[in-house]
Amino acid sequence: MTNAVLPGTGTISSAASTPATHFDAPIHWVTGKDYANNATHNIPVDRFIGPACVIDVAARAKADPDFLLTQEVVEEWESRHGRIPAHAWVLIRTDWSQRKGAAAYLECRR
Repeated sequence: MTNAVLPGTGTISSAASTPATHFDAPIHWVTGKDYANNATHNIPVDRFIGPACVIDVAARAKADPDFLLTQEVVEEWESRHGRIPAHAWVLIRTDWSQRKGAAAYLECRR
């Protein structure tokens, strides 16, 4: 799973079913529907360029397939690495793509 926060929106884009192939514009969520320039065709290009912070939760996601990123996890990261800069991309590393086979990757449970 790959997640990113669209700079300046606080909107988390989750590409759980299509890791690292795209992002969803803020208009796709209730929380982003009222932002100006909130669709892929009118987001200013300069919003796609900037610093990036990688929050590595791969070990946690491996230990707990139901792991969820919380505010506390982000604050823990910031306590070690400093505040996330304004307009930065936040990338969440889960290593979900390292799972082998459909059952493991799709987290199929019976």
